[in-house]
Amino acid sequence: MSAAGSSSAAAGLPRLHAPNNFDFVRVVAALLVLVGHQFLLTGLVEPRVYGLYSLGDLGVCTFFSISGFLIAQSWHADPVLRRFAARRALRIWPGLMVLVLLTGLVLGPLITPLPVSRYLSDPQFFAWMGNLVLPTRWELPVDFGNGRLAHTVNGSLWTIALEVACYGAFAAASMAAVMRSRWFAPLFVARALGYYLGWLTRAGWEAHPFHRHALKLEFASYFVAGALWFQHRRFLLAGRLTLMCAVAVLVLHLGALALGKPLLALWLAVPFAVLAFGLHSTPVLRRAGRFGDLSYGLYLYAFTVQQVLIWQLAGSLPFGLLLAACVAVTGALAFASWHLVERPALRRKPGRPALAAAEA
Repeated sequence: MSAAGSSSAAAGLPRLHAPNNFDFVRVVAALLVLVGHQFLLTGLVEPRVYGLYSLGDLGVCTFFSISGFLIAQSWHADPVLRRFAARRALRIWPGLMVLVLLTGLVLGPLITPLPVSRYLSDPQFFAWMGNLVLPTRWELPVDFGNGRLAHTVNGSLWTIALEVACYGAFAAASMAAVMRSRWFAPLFVARALGYYLGWLTRAGWEAHPFHRHALKLEFASYFVAGALWFQHRRFLLAGRLTLMCAVAVLVLHLGALALGKPLLALWLAVPFAVLAFGLHSTPVLRRAGRFGDLSYGLYLYAFTVQQVLIWQLAGSLPFGLLLAACVAVTGALAFASWHLVERPALRRKPGRPALAAAEA
């Protein structure tokens, strides 16, 4: 769930900080996650794409597709590990740290049914504070009274650790020149096709050590797809080539559906569609970031805001008004997070020798 700018047109990339649709797409992705969780937290059936991915899952796939592309772009512009890691840390951790501290030390004591002293000594509280260094935990000694999610204050955080893992894996692969190998793209695509087509037997897949992490593998595969599309970005930049590629992707998408492989169909279509549209510059939409890049803050705060407002207001407001209230409060917190925490942190990013730093 990260933000990024552009690098040099001379390198075959969009012009530095050229207006594009990525801010708009990221906000839409964050809102998809919020709306999907609204159904979950109010006990309603979540809408699903092709009966598989929830709206929230689709939003996360969108985030990972964009992230893979922009992280690859950032590395391409300045392939120095120290500066790459500093930029990633400055994008992820400041906003996350403020969220963790506010939730654990301010919100938690206000809403816990426990005495504050017991709350502060509870193992769940210490586990929550461990979010400052990852891996993420999402429970506190509170009680929202909604079944298995009663103690969950932020069910979105688990994807942040996965995002950071993708950064590390990408940097390691790039330093080892794996990503530049002419064999990487076809081998990865072949392996991904094997996963999505289910070439492994059911018994074999269930015995696989990553069987219980299938969703993580799927989200990570969208990240890699985004990085691969960066390597072949000429197919995404406007023109006849993009149109031809769009037709080919659509045919493959429909073919996968005809084979009864909707997960494969989504993996083939979503990264291309998201990135091609994101790189485009659409009037009005390209100005979605004029008030700041709110997508990360929306993602960070939405679940917690929804838990609290649904807990307090679910019996008195209809679904639509409750959803609007959640969007409004989350939007205000995201605005504050960007202007008070995230943007000041990004100003400390290390510069590049020849190119202006891209926010990522």
